[in-house]
Amino acid sequence: MNWPRGYVVGGSSVLNAILYVRCSPKDYDEWESVHGCTGWSHKDVLPYFMRSEGMTPRKVDSTVDPKYHNFDGPYRVTELGPEHVNPFAVDFVESAVNHGLKRNPDYNAAEQQGVFHPHISTDRGVRCDTFTAYIKNTKADQRPNLVVQANTFVQKVVFDGNKKATGVIVRRGKSLDEARKAPEEFIRCKREVVLSGGAIGSPWILMNSGVGPKQHLAEVGIPCIEDLPVGQNLKDHLYTCVLYKTKDGEHDQKPVGLAEYIAGIEQHDKDGTGAISTALLEALAFWSSGVEPKTRTDLEIHFSASFAGNNPFFLAGTGLKSWDPENQIPYGVSPLPTLCNPKSVGEIKLASNDPFEHPIIDPRYLTHEDDWEILRRGIRTAREIMKKDPIASKVVGEVRLPTVDEKVDMESDEYINAIIRDTSTTVYHPTTTCRMGPDGDANSVVDLHLRVRGVKGLRVIDASIMPELVSGNTNAPSIMIGEKGAAHILEDHPDLYAH
Repeated sequence: MNWPRGYVVGGSSVLNAILYVRCSPKDYDEWESVHGCTGWSHKDVLPYFMRSEGMTPRKVDSTVDPKYHNFDGPYRVTELGPEHVNPFAVDFVESAVNHGLKRNPDYNAAEQQGVFHPHISTDRGVRCDTFTAYIKNTKADQRPNLVVQANTFVQKVVFDGNKKATGVIVRRGKSLDEARKAPEEFIRCKREVVLSGGAIGSPWILMNSGVGPKQHLAEVGIPCIEDLPVGQNLKDHLYTCVLYKTKDGEHDQKPVGLAEYIAGIEQHDKDGTGAISTALLEALAFWSSGVEPKTRTDLEIHFSASFAGNNPFFLAGTGLKSWDPENQIPYGVSPLPTLCNPKSVGEIKLASNDPFEHPIIDPRYLTHEDDWEILRRGIRTAREIMKKDPIASKVVGEVRLPTVDEKVDMESDEYINAIIRDTSTTVYHPTTTCRMGPDGDANSVVDLHLRVRGVKGLRVIDASIMPELVSGNTNAPSIMIGEKGAAHILEDHPDLYAH
């Protein structure tokens, strides 16, 4: 399974699916009420969501609730409507409403659940990433107190005898192999080192620095400076796929090949419109499966209206080499039932004491039986939606998995379990490997100001600090964490305001 990282300025916001999803307000209220993270409830984090956001609403019929949005922030967001998206995505929303899901006018406001067209991270048809939003557009790269060093690999954080972070050791190179051969350099810090390497990179650096589980560090030969559950508690969203072949001629659909992609680029360069100016996933739905806890959002559907039978985007990381071995499905659509609140827990460990060797990632997907049941219910709900008009009249029917014996009933748990087993893959949302928690929480790595416990002058500010995985896409919450983390740095170092 492929877990790509954003090794570019702007990080993984440069290569995600551009869906802007804040997730459920209940997620953050539970961060405080269940996990003890005082100051991280929804009312506490909402100002940081709003501080970053620059919403562009639809010109007509906008349903954005202005009480929950900012229109002038650096991170540009666009409200999609039916006029912007593939007609199959419009049909899916209407069919979901006819099935019984409520139409949600603004899922980034007071309530997440329902069905809708998403808000996306674009600025006039162009992807908005965090580097463009916070550095390029603000001209922060022209400041004398900011230096961005590309092709620089952080090997470890250095501590003095009082466990105070004094800086980092780096090596430079355009690849890991090149960096491995380069000389070590020490970059000293005056106040703090801040890690924002993500749910893989930050625990990787911490453990290489001697901050992590004492027993594991001893196994790979790294002296332990502070015994903390770094790399533990890994969670990630998982989606599975149900494929439908569309009827010939419906919505004038055609498979997107190289020629269509080039034409799309030309149209986009001309006026900022066209297929590549919007999201690949143009309809979303959130709801509760009814599995305990019964009201928690634990299911999402990402709806794709551009799914050919051998689309490499969806086959990547699954157990399928092809859904269409005989190329009989030039165009299809797919609801992607997504596990939003997994109970399975994994970990990230070091493979060795070589800081250049990639860590071992073990998400342990589907090791909790509830996750299977939630996905089974998600698949069945997706099927019921696809039986409702208007989309029911536009599809031939569900495409059978080529990996399952023809004798197996498609309605059976056996067949649905095969869908889960053979088509599930990551949604690219790893989190919680450097969990935040209150004082006394032995399962946490950072405190409520995101300072690493047991040492001084070191923080982690990224998705790894989430005490629990949020019920939806993680880009917007990660940006919120960056905003709130920056506020805590200023709070702890008031002299920085003078600079």
